[in-house]
Amino acid sequence: MNTLMAWTLTVCQCIITWPVGSYCGLVLQHVKMNDMCAYSDDVFSLPYCPGKTLSVGASYVSLECAGFLRGLGLDVTVMVRSILLRGFDQQMAELAGDFMKAEGVKFLRPCVPTKVIMS
Repeated sequence: MNTLMAWTLTVCQCIITWPVGSYCGLVLQHVKMNDMCAYSDDVFSLPYCPGKTLSVGASYVSLECAGFLRGLGLDVTVMVRSILLRGFDQQMAELAGDFMKAEGVKFLRPCVPTKVIMS
C-alpha cells in the first residue's frame, strides 16, 4: 500500500467531487470546509471564475470538472487517494490520466485532504 503524502497547496477554489456517503464523503466529514470549497454541481453556477482549482477525487465527475476547467485555461490539480476511475478498466483510466497530464492538469497521488485553510 502506498503511503499518503502530505501537501500544502494554495488554491483559489477547492472543488469537492464525490458523493456523500462514499469513502471520500466520509473523509470529508472530518475536513472543515469553508467558503473556498464548492461541490461539483456548484461549479456551473458560481458567479465568478474559480481561478486556481483543486479537484478532490478521481471519479469521472472529478476528472470531467478538472478537464473542462483546464480547457478554460485554469490552473487545475486533481487530488487522488489511490487510482483513477475506480471500477473502470485501469489501462484506459491511466491513459485518460496521461492525456490530462499532457494537457496541463496536475495530479497529487496518493493524497487525501485533511484540512482546508482560508488564507
